[in-house]
Amino acid sequence: MVRKDYKKKLKLGNLKTGRTTNYIKRNYGDKAFDKNGNIKVEYLHKALKKAKSRSLKEAIQLAINMHKWK
Repeated sequence: MVRKDYKKKLKLGNLKTGRTTNYIKRNYGDKAFDKNGNIKVEYLHKALKKAKSRSLKEAIQLAINMHKWK
């Protein structure tokens, strides 16, 4: 039996710092960032479709989710 208030734990231990930022910068350049240096969400969605490795897709999906949590 699973409690209703159960939440899945995030796997943050295997994330490399700046991994998503470097990938976006390499593929889309400066147009993917706003004036504060934050990644625009539309480019995160584009990168999620384009990425090939599973771990990179998970990192991008985490960035999208964290943006929703703000």
